[in-house]
Amino acid sequence: MAGLPATEVDVRIGERIWAARTRAGLTQRAIGAAIGVSAAQLQKYEKGTNRISAIALNIVADLTGTPIAAFFDEVSNAEAA
Repeated sequence: MAGLPATEVDVRIGERIWAARTRAGLTQRAIGAAIGVSAAQLQKYEKGTNRISAIALNIVADLTGTPIAAFFDEVSNAEAA
């Protein structure tokens, strides 16, 4: 069964993943390996094409030194619907 389609919120979170990763000087391959996905899959998360799991996002936050809340700041609940 396929997951829910990506939304504008997923795009915003993906942009923040990309920004956090680049600030931390980490490659897509390094982050992908840490969360158990390919660099290509991480790129889909960063572009908002696919949704990232909460567990994987928590690992990204830890690796990049970014508070988990920073990925959600100013993201409206209405946009998530």
